[in-house]
Amino acid sequence: MNRFNKQEKIKNKQESFRQNTAKLAGVFGHMSPLYKQRRRYGYSHNEAISASLSHYGDHAKIPEKDRNMLHLLSKLNEFILAQNEINEMNRDNSRLSTREKQRINNLKNNFLIPFNHTLKEVINDNPNVGFGEFTGSLVRNYIYLYSKDNELGVGRGQEAQFALHAVEQATNGMRHELATETMLDAAGVEYSYDTSIDDDRYGTDLYVKIDNTWYGIDIKASNLGEKAARDKFRGSMAISTGLNVSDFNG
Repeated sequence: MNRFNKQEKIKNKQESFRQNTAKLAGVFGHMSPLYKQRRRYGYSHNEAISASLSHYGDHAKIPEKDRNMLHLLSKLNEFILAQNEINEMNRDNSRLSTREKQRINNLKNNFLIPFNHTLKEVINDNPNVGFGEFTGSLVRNYIYLYSKDNELGVGRGQEAQFALHAVEQATNGMRHELATETMLDAAGVEYSYDTSIDDDRYGTDLYVKIDNTWYGIDIKASNLGEKAARDKFRGSMAISTGLNVSDFNG
Protein backbone atom coordinates (compact mmCIF):
# COMPACT_ATOMS: atom_id res chain seq x y z
CA MET A 1 0.00 0.00 0.00
CA ASN A 2 1.47 3.37 -0.99
CA ARG A 3 1.72 6.28 1.41
CA PHE A 4 -1.23 8.15 -0.15
CA ASN A 5 -3.59 5.18 0.15
CA LYS A 6 -2.46 4.55 3.72
CA GLN A 7 -3.11 8.17 4.70
CA GLU A 8 -6.51 8.07 2.99
CA LYS A 9 -7.42 4.89 4.85
CA ILE A 10 -6.45 6.45 8.18
CA LYS A 11 -8.40 9.61 7.31
CA ASN A 12 -11.49 7.52 6.56
CA LYS A 13 -11.14 5.72 9.89
CA GLN A 14 -10.85 9.05 11.68
CA GLU A 15 -13.98 10.36 9.99
CA SER A 16 -15.82 7.15 10.82
CA PHE A 17 -14.71 7.48 14.44
CA ARG A 18 -15.94 11.08 14.60
CA GLN A 19 -19.35 10.25 13.15
CA ASN A 20 -19.81 7.12 15.24
CA THR A 21 -18.79 8.87 18.46
CA ALA A 22 -21.24 11.69 17.77
CA LYS A 23 -23.97 9.10 17.15
CA LEU A 24 -23.16 7.32 20.41
CA ALA A 25 -23.17 10.62 22.27
CA GLY A 26 -26.68 11.12 20.95
CA VAL A 27 -27.64 7.69 22.25
CA PHE A 28 -26.17 8.47 25.64
CA GLY A 29 -27.87 11.86 25.58
CA HIS A 30 -31.19 10.00 25.60
CA MET A 31 -29.96 7.59 28.24
CA SER A 32 -28.27 10.10 30.53
CA PRO A 33 -31.30 11.35 32.55
CA LEU A 34 -32.06 7.79 33.65
CA TYR A 35 -28.36 7.08 34.19
CA LYS A 36 -27.95 10.16 36.41
CA GLN A 37 -31.10 9.30 38.33
CA ARG A 38 -29.84 5.78 39.02
CA ARG A 39 -26.47 7.17 40.16
CA ARG A 40 -28.20 9.55 42.58
CA TYR A 41 -30.09 6.59 44.00
CA GLY A 42 -26.82 4.84 44.79
CA TYR A 43 -26.49 2.53 41.80
CA SER A 44 -22.94 1.68 40.74
CA HIS A 45 -21.77 2.90 37.34
CA ASN A 46 -22.26 -0.52 35.75
CA GLU A 47 -25.71 -0.95 37.30
CA ALA A 48 -26.80 2.52 36.19
CA ILE A 49 -25.60 2.21 32.62
CA SER A 50 -27.02 -1.30 32.28
CA ALA A 51 -30.40 -0.04 33.45
CA SER A 52 -30.16 2.89 31.03
CA LEU A 53 -29.20 0.66 28.12
CA SER A 54 -32.01 -1.75 28.93
CA HIS A 55 -34.45 1.14 28.95
CA TYR A 56 -33.05 2.55 25.70
CA GLY A 57 -32.92 -0.70 23.78
CA ASP A 58 -31.42 -4.14 23.51
CA HIS A 59 -27.98 -4.03 25.12
CA ALA A 60 -26.94 -7.17 23.29
CA LYS A 61 -27.39 -5.46 19.92
CA ILE A 62 -24.77 -2.82 20.72
CA PRO A 63 -21.33 -3.98 19.49
CA GLU A 64 -18.59 -4.34 22.09
CA LYS A 65 -16.62 -1.50 20.52
CA ASP A 66 -19.61 0.84 20.82
CA ARG A 67 -20.36 -0.28 24.37
CA ASN A 68 -16.80 0.68 25.32
CA MET A 69 -17.34 4.16 23.91
CA LEU A 70 -20.70 4.51 25.67
CA HIS A 71 -19.05 3.53 28.93
CA LEU A 72 -16.31 6.09 28.34
CA LEU A 73 -18.79 8.87 27.60
CA SER A 74 -20.81 8.00 30.68
CA LYS A 75 -17.70 8.14 32.89
CA LEU A 76 -16.33 11.33 31.35
CA ASN A 77 -18.05 13.86 33.59
CA GLU A 78 -17.18 12.13 36.85
CA PHE A 79 -13.59 11.70 35.66
CA ILE A 80 -13.21 15.40 34.90
CA LEU A 81 -14.82 16.47 38.17
CA ALA A 82 -12.59 14.07 40.12
CA GLN A 83 -9.48 15.25 38.29
CA ASN A 84 -10.39 18.86 39.01
CA GLU A 85 -10.84 18.12 42.72
CA ILE A 86 -7.49 16.33 42.89
CA ASN A 87 -5.78 19.21 41.10
CA GLU A 88 -7.22 21.65 43.61
CA MET A 89 -5.90 19.61 46.54
CA ASN A 90 -2.46 19.33 44.96
CA ARG A 91 -2.32 22.92 43.71
CA ASP A 92 0.03 24.38 46.34
CA ASN A 93 2.18 21.23 46.77
CA SER A 94 1.57 21.37 50.52
CA ARG A 95 1.55 18.30 52.70
CA LEU A 96 -1.76 16.46 52.39
CA SER A 97 -3.76 15.57 55.46
CA THR A 98 -4.83 11.99 56.10
CA ARG A 99 -8.36 12.97 55.17
CA GLU A 100 -7.22 14.51 51.88
CA LYS A 101 -5.16 11.43 51.05
CA GLN A 102 -8.19 9.24 51.68
CA ARG A 103 -10.33 11.49 49.52
CA ILE A 104 -7.82 11.32 46.67
CA ASN A 105 -7.64 7.56 47.08
CA ASN A 106 -11.44 7.34 46.79
CA LEU A 107 -11.51 9.60 43.74
CA LYS A 108 -8.75 7.61 42.11
CA ASN A 109 -10.36 4.23 42.76
CA ASN A 110 -13.92 5.26 41.95
CA PHE A 111 -13.40 7.55 38.96
CA LEU A 112 -9.87 7.86 37.56
CA ILE A 113 -8.92 4.19 37.40
CA PRO A 114 -12.27 3.02 35.93
CA PHE A 115 -12.12 5.82 33.35
CA ASN A 116 -8.55 4.95 32.39
CA HIS A 117 -9.39 1.26 32.06
CA THR A 118 -12.19 2.09 29.64
CA LEU A 119 -10.01 4.66 27.89
CA LYS A 120 -7.44 1.92 27.29
CA GLU A 121 -10.10 -0.27 25.68
CA VAL A 122 -11.31 2.56 23.43
CA ILE A 123 -7.76 3.43 22.36
CA ASN A 124 -7.17 -0.23 21.52
CA ASP A 125 -10.43 -0.22 19.56
CA ASN A 126 -9.31 2.82 17.53
CA PRO A 127 -5.53 2.54 17.03
CA ASN A 128 -5.40 4.68 13.88
CA VAL A 129 -7.44 7.64 15.09
CA GLY A 130 -5.32 10.76 15.47
CA PHE A 131 -4.68 12.22 18.90
CA GLY A 132 -6.39 15.54 18.14
CA GLU A 133 -9.41 13.87 16.58
CA PHE A 134 -9.74 11.48 19.50
CA THR A 135 -9.43 14.04 22.29
CA GLY A 136 -11.38 16.72 20.44
CA SER A 137 -14.26 14.35 19.85
CA LEU A 138 -14.42 13.43 23.53
CA VAL A 139 -14.41 17.07 24.60
CA ARG A 140 -17.07 18.08 22.06
CA ASN A 141 -19.28 15.33 23.39
CA TYR A 142 -18.48 16.26 26.98
CA ILE A 143 -19.75 19.78 26.27
CA TYR A 144 -22.80 18.37 24.48
CA LEU A 145 -23.67 15.97 27.28
CA TYR A 146 -22.65 17.78 30.44
CA SER A 147 -21.96 21.50 30.04
CA LYS A 148 -25.54 22.54 30.77
CA ASP A 149 -25.08 21.23 34.31
CA ASN A 150 -21.87 23.28 34.74
CA GLU A 151 -20.74 21.16 37.68
CA LEU A 152 -17.22 22.56 37.40
CA GLY A 153 -18.64 25.96 38.27
CA VAL A 154 -16.67 27.86 35.62
CA GLY A 155 -17.45 29.58 32.33
CA ARG A 156 -18.20 27.52 29.24
CA GLY A 157 -14.88 28.37 27.61
CA GLN A 158 -12.94 27.51 30.75
CA GLU A 159 -14.90 24.29 31.13
CA ALA A 160 -13.99 23.18 27.61
CA GLN A 161 -10.36 24.17 28.17
CA PHE A 162 -10.10 22.22 31.42
CA ALA A 163 -11.86 19.21 29.91
CA LEU A 164 -9.52 19.24 26.92
CA HIS A 165 -6.45 19.45 29.15
CA ALA A 166 -7.67 16.58 31.35
CA VAL A 167 -8.58 14.38 28.38
CA GLU A 168 -5.34 15.12 26.54
CA GLN A 169 -3.25 14.27 29.60
CA ALA A 170 -5.14 11.04 30.23
CA THR A 171 -5.04 9.98 26.57
CA ASN A 172 -1.39 10.80 26.04
CA GLY A 173 -0.44 9.08 29.27
CA MET A 174 -2.45 6.00 28.36
CA ARG A 175 -0.90 5.80 24.89
CA HIS A 176 2.56 5.82 26.41
CA GLU A 177 1.55 3.32 29.10
CA LEU A 178 0.25 0.97 26.41
CA ALA A 179 3.49 1.37 24.50
CA THR A 180 5.48 0.73 27.67
CA GLU A 181 3.49 -2.44 28.35
CA THR A 182 4.25 -3.65 24.83
CA MET A 183 7.96 -2.99 25.23
CA LEU A 184 8.14 -4.59 28.69
CA ASP A 185 6.23 -7.64 27.49
CA ALA A 186 8.59 -7.97 24.53
CA ALA A 187 11.57 -7.76 26.88
CA GLY A 188 10.06 -10.29 29.29
CA VAL A 189 10.06 -7.79 32.18
CA GLU A 190 7.46 -8.23 34.93
CA TYR A 191 5.49 -5.11 35.87
CA SER A 192 2.67 -4.01 38.17
CA TYR A 193 0.30 -1.04 38.36
CA ASP A 194 -0.25 -1.45 42.11
CA THR A 195 0.68 2.11 43.11
CA SER A 196 -0.32 4.22 46.11
CA ILE A 197 -1.45 7.84 46.35
CA ASP A 198 2.02 8.85 47.53
CA ASP A 199 3.48 6.98 44.54
CA ASP A 200 1.21 9.00 42.27
CA ARG A 201 2.25 12.28 43.85
CA TYR A 202 5.90 11.48 43.18
CA GLY A 203 5.16 10.37 39.64
CA THR A 204 5.34 6.58 39.91
CA ASP A 205 3.13 5.10 37.20
CA LEU A 206 4.07 1.46 37.61
CA TYR A 207 6.62 -0.90 39.12
CA VAL A 208 9.01 -3.08 37.15
CA LYS A 209 10.85 -6.10 38.52
CA ILE A 210 14.56 -6.21 37.74
CA ASP A 211 16.90 -8.74 39.38
CA ASN A 212 14.15 -9.68 41.86
CA THR A 213 13.76 -6.07 42.98
CA TRP A 214 10.77 -3.82 42.26
CA TYR A 215 11.46 -0.29 41.02
CA GLY A 216 8.86 2.44 40.61
CA ILE A 217 9.15 4.23 37.28
CA ASP A 218 7.60 7.42 36.01
CA ILE A 219 6.65 7.07 32.34
CA LYS A 220 7.26 10.26 30.39
CA ALA A 221 6.15 11.14 26.89
CA SER A 222 9.33 13.09 26.08
CA ASN A 223 12.97 13.52 27.03
CA LEU A 224 12.14 17.02 28.27
CA GLY A 225 9.51 15.58 30.59
CA GLU A 226 12.01 13.05 31.89
CA LYS A 227 14.62 15.76 32.53
CA ALA A 228 12.10 18.04 34.26
CA ALA A 229 11.01 15.23 36.57
CA ARG A 230 14.60 14.35 37.47
CA ASP A 231 15.43 18.01 38.08
CA LYS A 232 12.41 18.38 40.34
CA PHE A 233 13.05 15.23 42.38
CA ARG A 234 16.58 13.88 42.74
CA GLY A 235 15.40 10.32 43.32
CA SER A 236 13.07 10.31 40.31
CA MET A 237 12.92 7.17 38.17
CA ALA A 238 11.43 9.07 35.25
CA ILE A 239 11.93 7.32 31.92
CA SER A 240 10.92 8.58 28.50
CA THR A 241 9.37 6.06 26.14
CA GLY A 242 11.34 7.59 23.28
CA LEU A 243 8.20 7.64 21.13
CA ASN A 244 6.69 10.57 19.26
CA VAL A 245 3.30 11.36 17.75
CA SER A 246 3.97 9.58 14.46
CA ASP A 247 4.70 6.33 16.29
CA PHE A 248 1.08 6.13 17.46
CA ASN A 249 -0.74 6.80 14.19
CA GLY A 250 -0.67 4.22 11.43
